[in-house]
Amino acid sequence: MKVQAINDGLGAIISDINLSTISNTDKQELNEALWKYKVISVVDQTLQQEDLEKVANIFGDFKFNSFFKVERKSSEQSYIFGGAWHADLSYLDNRPTYTMLYSAEVPEEGGDTLFADQSTCLEQFEPKFVEHLLTLKCKHLPKRYSFEEAVHSKGTKSYGAYEFFNREYSDEETQRIYKSESIFETISERSTEFDQKVLITHPHSNNLCLNVNPSYTKSILGMEEDESDKLLNLLFQAQIQNKYIYRLKWKNGMFTIWDNRQVLHKATYTHDSDYRLMFRYMAIDPSDAENCCYN
Repeated sequence: MKVQAINDGLGAIISDINLSTISNTDKQELNEALWKYKVISVVDQTLQQEDLEKVANIFGDFKFNSFFKVERKSSEQSYIFGGAWHADLSYLDNRPTYTMLYSAEVPEEGGDTLFADQSTCLEQFEPKFVEHLLTLKCKHLPKRYSFEEAVHSKGTKSYGAYEFFNREYSDEETQRIYKSESIFETISERSTEFDQKVLITHPHSNNLCLNVNPSYTKSILGMEEDESDKLLNLLFQAQIQNKYIYRLKWKNGMFTIWDNRQVLHKATYTHDSDYRLMFRYMAIDPSDAENCCYN
């Protein structure tokens, strides 16, 4: 197994490994690479759905049971799924630690995914300000959006998971999210306004990570609305600066996993004439099954 680090330690390309026949040693090395690089992409894979479910269990507890088939046919002028900065399902009281996306068929250009490092971005702040952030808690909601509609791409419209799960498709639309019933029930019934830390400590790397995002973080506890909005907007601007961002260019047969505790992400525009077929899974780190680092 070869690991090629990218972008000053945010992101890595993994090669010379077959995920469908992976050894226990390689499983541990993959987890360690993920905690270190925050986003890893395993290239040159040929995986079926049953393979993907087994691979998901390499990184965490797949009892979360969140399988999406994301398909977008050619010639459709569609919305972007996940085209605003966010951490997946950050409003759940038992949120997914890891998100995995497998590209069965993707275009050569367009549709990149952006990742923003939520640990390194703290280096821009004075130590006293970071100490202050450690004392604060916040609330996340399934639908928030402000900050220029979560800074999604100009000239496009974006849906997050909540909107996709709770909208009707027109007969003309070919882009669909095929979801399991259990994940639908999770979103519909388990989203709560529980208190979360603004800064969390990663249980494996011990890095401090910023735990707010423009899509879902509603407020800072104990502050008036104006004061809360001012602080959140400062943090939102800080966490998505270009120097903390890694742009992933997809290729066919690429399996990518990211740690939602350490990065935000957003999708970018795909040309309307391009076909795309991807499969997405989520899992929970068994060492933090109750998401204790957040509360």
